[in-house]
Amino acid sequence: MQMGMIWVGVSDLPGNNWSGGARSDLNRLGSWVGAMGQSNADEDAPSIGDIDTAERFGVRIATITRRLTDGIAFETERISEPAFRQENLKRQQQLTGRTN
Repeated sequence: MQMGMIWVGVSDLPGNNWSGGARSDLNRLGSWVGAMGQSNADEDAPSIGDIDTAERFGVRIATITRRLTDGIAFETERISEPAFRQENLKRQQQLTGRTN
């Protein structure tokens, strides 16, 4: 808690920070203080990775809020960076037919 506020950071490791990274990676911009997205000037929408990161962040905020208001137990998912990269590679394969 800081200045009467409770900060909820993004729980995903940085995604697109290695040679195998892609626009579909979760937290591809590597933000810790909140969800971030980026669209190129010639695009009409953010990448699917940014959209999915924002959805996951919303779920995280709701879960933590529920924990604080209702006393529901909460545990943060722990994952190593190599395992997170593997998950992002799986996402890339699953989203091959999907626009990112």
